Amino acid sequence: MVGDWLDALVFVGASRYEPGVEVIIESVLDRSRDTDLICVASVPPDRDLGRANRRVFDKCLHSGGRARALARIDPLEPGSVQEARELVRLGCIGLFLDPWRDSYSISNCAALDAVVEVAEEHGIPVTVESGFPWVSEPLQVANFAASHPTIPIVATRGLQMNMSGLSLEAASIALERCPNLYLLSSGVYRQDWLEALVTTGFADRLLYASMAPDFHPELERARVEMLSSASERVAVANAKRVYGWD
Repeated sequence: MVGDWLDALVFVGASRYEPGVEVIIESVLDRSRDTDLICVASVPPDRDLGRANRRVFDKCLHSGGRARALARIDPLEPGSVQEARELVRLGCIGLFLDPWRDSYSISNCAALDAVVEVAEEHGIPVTVESGFPWVSEPLQVANFAASHPTIPIVATRGLQMNMSGLSLEAASIALERCPNLYLLSSGVYRQDWLEALVTTGFADRLLYASMAPDFHPELERARVEMLSSASERVAVANAKRVYGWD
């Protein structure tokens, strides 16, 4: 059994896409006393990402060191570069991009370059909501990672939303081609594929995340615990290394 956990992605606050659902950092920490959190703001009903980011950062600041924040940035919004720069200055440990909900392609968005430069200047990771058709498919995220080789690029959902056809193969090719590419374990229903990553030398490129409330933390934990000798690395060590958690 794994001892400590670091949940590499939790969506916090009220979301315009899930009416009636609100995730509160204090509640999550109280329910899981062995788990630290990396948090990102949900897209709020009023879509004021700046205010939502600061609420999450403030909650993390008062978590006793158990929660850290990612800055959720929409590169198409005016002032997105300044927003990223200010939140990183305050102490956010990475950027979070959501091409699907914010309507741009991760591999073809001119406004994105200046935002990612902020991460490159500070040597911090960029997490990308991945696997979505047309905007963040596996090889699109691979191209993005290859374009920014000096920083970690963390892909959600194991790079896949649709695991049929060549999707699994494309995700594997992306990992092989991009040494700075890391995957979150949540939402990958093919347990055998996660196990294959471990046995083929990619155990250090896989990070546990519940992605709550999108997925169920207990189920996601159970799937990591099944990775035997690599479970401790996936549960906590890899994310600490990638996000510079000291």
